[in-house]
Amino acid sequence: MQHFPVTARGFSLIELLFAGALLSVFSFGVVQILAYSLEADRLGQEQSFATQYATEGIEATRSIRARDFDAIVVASESGLAVSEGEWTFSDSNNTDG
Repeated sequence: MQHFPVTARGFSLIELLFAGALLSVFSFGVVQILAYSLEADRLGQEQSFATQYATEGIEATRSIRARDFDAIVVASESGLAVSEGEWTFSDSNNTDG
């Protein structure tokens, strides 16, 4: 029977499995961080739009209040419009939905 000398060249199967599992866990963590950051970016953008719309609505209400509520004609379909740099109610419906 012939004996071959044992050398420490190469990797064993257990070392390769361990390295593959470690790479998988690391890759999964990176993917989760990217998914979370994309979701946070989308939610931040939606919050920014909502804040802008709310600010615009408050500004319109204050502008109309500053002029005179009695001058506003209430119609069944009312919306907001900018006329000559001032907020006014328009006679057309400009809501979504």
